[in-house]
Amino acid sequence: MDSLKAIGKKLREMRIKAGYKSYEHFAWDNDLNRQTVERAEQGKNISIKTLISILKVHKTPLNKFFEDIK
Repeated sequence: MDSLKAIGKKLREMRIKAGYKSYEHFAWDNDLNRQTVERAEQGKNISIKTLISILKVHKTPLNKFFEDIK
């Protein structure tokens, strides 16, 4: 699995673990752009700014997020 896909997969898992079945509800509740969250979870076109915004919602620092991503 390439790195972007692995990042997207982990973001999706974090969202589901936080109780959100839909990325749309997650985006809405956390004042994030719906399409941006969707692309991030698909491992497409994700910026560091987007990643940091999503991780802030989950209260997860960057270094912790990347610990198990290969």
